[in-house]
Amino acid sequence: MIWLRKIKKLITTGYNPGEKYMAQIVRTPNMSQDELEQRIANATSMTAGDVSNALKAFAYELGMSVANGRGVVTSVGTYQVQLKVKAVSTLEEVTTDTVEKINIRFYPNKSLQKAYEKAGNHLSFVETTIEEPVPVP
Repeated sequence: MIWLRKIKKLITTGYNPGEKYMAQIVRTPNMSQDELEQRIANATSMTAGDVSNALKAFAYELGMSVANGRGVVTSVGTYQVQLKVKAVSTLEEVTTDTVEKINIRFYPNKSLQKAYEKAGNHLSFVETTIEEPVPVP
């Protein structure tokens, strides 16, 4: 179940700015690594320690691969290096200094995407008061 609340936002850009109402996800606590390890252990023949070691090895290998510019394809999706770069006017101006940020981007595969599509999820609103407008940066 994905819980939503209704909020009021002050939209300052676009075709029709002003106070608008919209749905916002109610964040629940993240699953801890210990809980994830235990749930995987319960669903497999691995111990929680085995799962922990496998996750640590996965994180290390993922880091090594993306550090070398390689994406990693898994059964749940693909991890790829993504750059935020500054555009410049000439080819000569393009240097490593024009790379502003390096991220690892996760692209879920089709079956994982289907798990959280709107049609497959149960969306429900919680009863809350509408928050005051917050300017969108």
